[in-house]
Amino acid sequence: MLKSVSKEDLIFGLILTYVFLIPSSPFLSVRVLVITAAISLLNFKTTIPNILKSWNALLMLAVLAAGLIYTSDQNQGLRVLETSASLVLVPISFSGISSRWNTRNLHRVAVAFLLGVVSASFICLVIALANYLTTANLEVFTFYNLTSTIDAHPTYFAYYLIFAITIVLFDAYNQISNINLWGKLFLILFLIIVLLLTGGLTSYISLVLIFAFYVLRLLLAESNTNQKMTVAFVIFGAFLVMSVYQRNFSSIMGQGDSWDRLNTWTYSLHANDDLIWGVGTGDYENILNRFYLQNGMPELAKASHNSHNQFLHILLSNGFIGVLAFLALLGRPLYLSMRNSDSLGVLVFFPFIIYGITEVFLGRYQGVVFYSLLNEIFCTYYQKTVSN
Repeated sequence: MLKSVSKEDLIFGLILTYVFLIPSSPFLSVRVLVITAAISLLNFKTTIPNILKSWNALLMLAVLAAGLIYTSDQNQGLRVLETSASLVLVPISFSGISSRWNTRNLHRVAVAFLLGVVSASFICLVIALANYLTTANLEVFTFYNLTSTIDAHPTYFAYYLIFAITIVLFDAYNQISNINLWGKLFLILFLIIVLLLTGGLTSYISLVLIFAFYVLRLLLAESNTNQKMTVAFVIFGAFLVMSVYQRNFSSIMGQGDSWDRLNTWTYSLHANDDLIWGVGTGDYENILNRFYLQNGMPELAKASHNSHNQFLHILLSNGFIGVLAFLALLGRPLYLSMRNSDSLGVLVFFPFIIYGITEVFLGRYQGVVFYSLLNEIFCTYYQKTVSN
């Protein structure tokens, strides 16, 4: 007889499915997430206490919701809340497997995401190769041309690649799984090559900093042969990344992009007339566009150019109250990682500080669902596993 599937088995299977789909299909992943959350809510009495444990995510969503009270563009504000819904949908979904959360299941979730990133990368490269055979244009392998196949923004896909590289590198250095070391190093090299094609300068910096951690670890502690081989590979990867970064950086500096971004940060500050509460969850775009037009920058208004800084974006839309909520969202898992001496947690969340300086990573579903997932995984892990 077939073994009956429990509700927790079903929920966990759906969680693995939606995690796998995040890199390749935001459209499908969000729908699987909604279904998972709906099933988890059936056990209402146990769901609420478990959701409250993700208080930093709920606080961020509550601040965004409060910003609707004083925003004039209610439709835009509601769209922001819709984009940010993962902050509560992910905790609700994971509450359905609260009694089964352990290191083994954490590993399964990480593997599901890794497989999703690898699959999405292969899809992008295969379609790019097919386009190249038709057009003979190498640009099909880069930036938006590469990731448009899966309807993904290259910057956010780079975030996924950074996380995938981080967990495989952590596995390789600490010899956690039984997979051959050369297999892990080959996988890391493949992911680095795809990362370089996305052209994200911020992600390059994040990756080099992660690599630097392992070099310092090798210098400061005793290590075995496998660890030395891993770090040697890391150094090679760092030189590869920096060589590509240097060429891209020089090109971008020639176009003045870095100064444009610095100016955008300044514009975001000048446009904000309420540093305590901000302009409202839905008004940030209108306020910035009005500032651009008043100061002779119609091209930025036409493009609805955002602040390209998560901290300044939250300050503009929700003031210092929003910044405090964002710091709690970002700082809690990082603090828990350091408190529990978990180098993996630090390596995973530290890059988001860099992302936050150059991008509004919570401004798209791809960024919100990814961060919500990582926040839930690590915070739940520390509460359920480490504390025991």
